[in-house]
Amino acid sequence: MIEVPYVLMVDDNELDLELSIMAFKKINHRVPVVTKPSGQHALDFLLEQQVKYLLPEIIFLDLKMPIMDGFELLEKIYLYRLKKFPIIVFSGSGLPEDRARVLQLGADALHEKPFDYFGNIRMFRRIMMHHADHLVPNFA
Repeated sequence: MIEVPYVLMVDDNELDLELSIMAFKKINHRVPVVTKPSGQHALDFLLEQQVKYLLPEIIFLDLKMPIMDGFELLEKIYLYRLKKFPIIVFSGSGLPEDRARVLQLGADALHEKPFDYFGNIRMFRRIMMHHADHLVPNFA
């Protein structure tokens, strides 16, 4: 059973995912984090949740994944008209063409992945204050 509100993190790298969850939980430990290891798993989940009117408040999406990457998931989210929440894409590449493409496909932002815990906390706090400030407690 999904608790609302919740966030969705889509990443195939377990270590990156664990670091992201820890950083997010440092900002708000009360909001549940649902994780999916690929774009296809995330799409299946989103379609199932849409029927129940239980879409996430925000999605954190890795760009490079097997099965269905972030680009393909963004295309499917647009195709199925699921875009009712901010989508923040993470990438290690930092290529300008990746940034342009994800924004064209409907993402709200693209950020390079920090490689340390405190960098992740700062990044998540900045993102949440800009895209989902209602999920940031006053004491954060």
